[in-house]
Amino acid sequence: MKTSLSLRVALSCCVLFVASLARAQTCVVSGVCGDVDASGGVTASDALKVLNRAVGQPLSLTCNCELGGGVAVTAEPVQTGQSTCYDTAGAAIDCAGTGQDGEFQAGASHSFVDNGDGTITDEVTGLMWEKLSADGSIHDSSNAYSIADAVAVKIATLNSEQFAGHDDWRLPNRNELATLVNLGTVSPATYPQFNDSCGPGCTATECSCTQNSTHWTSTSQHNSPDYTYYLNFSQGDVGQMQKVPGNKARVRAVRNIP
Repeated sequence: MKTSLSLRVALSCCVLFVASLARAQTCVVSGVCGDVDASGGVTASDALKVLNRAVGQPLSLTCNCELGGGVAVTAEPVQTGQSTCYDTAGAAIDCAGTGQDGEFQAGASHSFVDNGDGTITDEVTGLMWEKLSADGSIHDSSNAYSIADAVAVKIATLNSEQFAGHDDWRLPNRNELATLVNLGTVSPATYPQFNDSCGPGCTATECSCTQNSTHWTSTSQHNSPDYTYYLNFSQGDVGQMQKVPGNKARVRAVRNIP
């Protein structure tokens, strides 16, 4: 039996709610996360309603769960960052009635917080990102690695040194890295929090850098698994690159907020 996207979101909310109870934390969606019948709590009727909807009409639910550290995790996709609309010749036009991304700006807005330790937390996605520097360190944005060394060297070093007090850093998957792409700008196509005051010698606690180049993801290309997806932050485009030692790209580490 197939389940709709909205149902999968509801089930995910229930899982998050149970996990939050185990940690004596709260999880809220206009009341309680998993409270699909708006009764003010999660009961057997919620589970029954979810099961009923599996064979009936889709369940409409927006999930926004408040987990540890005050981080709000949303099941809603994030905005692309694009707010301008264009005609067929590429000239900027009034967005009204165009049906373009810039008219609706659909999705959740990012909420980036600089933690002051070389990391940035996105309170919407629940991801913590490594800031990149221009100081020649392991965090330098110009460092390029093969896909093997991206994990065996870059990620392994961050974890062995417990960067920012954590040892669970990893390479982001394609969808995670794409949340840092801002399609409302270019060179680099990212948000100001990831490209701010990046002068020579600045450290990850002093600045935030993003190269106009390819960045590895952990996601392989399904039809050709000897290729890995990358994101190019010059324009924000996605491509694939073969996993051979000579092919190198930049790396920005990520971890999940527990």
